[in-house]
Amino acid sequence: MVRAFGIWPNRFIIARMNQLIKKLVLTCVGLLALVTSIAAQDNGFDFSKRVGVATVNDKKELCLAIPNSSLIAGSRLTLIITDGRQSAGEAIVVNPLVAACTENAGTEDGNSYYLLKVTKGGSKFIPSDRVFGPFIAIFEVPSPVKVFKGIVTSDFDGNRTREYYRQCTSGEGVHLTIWAGRPLRGKRLWNWYHYLGYDVVPNCKQADYKEN
Repeated sequence: MVRAFGIWPNRFIIARMNQLIKKLVLTCVGLLALVTSIAAQDNGFDFSKRVGVATVNDKKELCLAIPNSSLIAGSRLTLIITDGRQSAGEAIVVNPLVAACTENAGTEDGNSYYLLKVTKGGSKFIPSDRVFGPFIAIFEVPSPVKVFKGIVTSDFDGNRTREYYRQCTSGEGVHLTIWAGRPLRGKRLWNWYHYLGYDVVPNCKQADYKEN
């Protein structure tokens, strides 16, 4: 009887400890999933500060307008062509400017301006009589963009939903947009109106410019 009395409490304690360990493991797994989910939803990428528009001015300079005054000479940007067959390139800041370097940089207030030099992407991005933009310009991309069959996508916010890029015309300008998911069906993350100064055939949809 003494031996049996000594065995059962030990078994009870071991079983109880196993239950506590299982609960602890499940709790840790749940917390890890929650933290991972939160990190995936927001990794700090601010489209409103890290995305602008590059265009070629009358001096055949590639001019960047972006609501971000922290860029310096050598800052790297990814350029995206959204008109027709999409493509991606790269550029660096040559120097910041104290005034606008183009007359049609957009309607947004608080822009800063920079001259850019194309470092990757070839003649499609180098200023000429045939190359004038506008290009979507993204400052310090956290991960490379992908180009597949003429469509550029990315996942800058790390939520595993690809970002897509779109361009459409409206009156005398171009609407540039970035979407979480397919354009017009997903959530619009960023938009910019680029004034052209001449009439174009409108083809934008309401989702391209309506307030979210």
